[in-house]
Amino acid sequence: MPKNATGTPSDAFTAQRPVKIPRDRIAVLRVKADPCMQVLLRILDLLARQGIRPLSIAANLGADRQDVTIEINVLPGGKAKSLLARIEEIIAVREASFGRHHPQALLTVRGAKAGN
Repeated sequence: MPKNATGTPSDAFTAQRPVKIPRDRIAVLRVKADPCMQVLLRILDLLARQGIRPLSIAANLGADRQDVTIEINVLPGGKAKSLLARIEEIIAVREASFGRHHPQALLTVRGAKAGN
């Protein structure tokens, strides 16, 4: 465990406890893209620039496609649509959508990429 100058555990390390978030407050970003190694990094960069901290990240790379799923705190509608538009500007991205966990259904906001 990292220690600070006084020899006690550093606050940054000890403060990393999982935070419980109600499922209805979690949005699920799903991205389908061409198999490009830069897609995940570019998506995470866009999230970081907006001050959005992922709760979980999953990426699967296949021969002809890459799937990325990122859970974040629910965003206001306008901010979610703006983020989707920026993600869909990434050349390798085929499709991007936000789903929100809800007790009754999965609510989805889809981006509108040209050519779809």
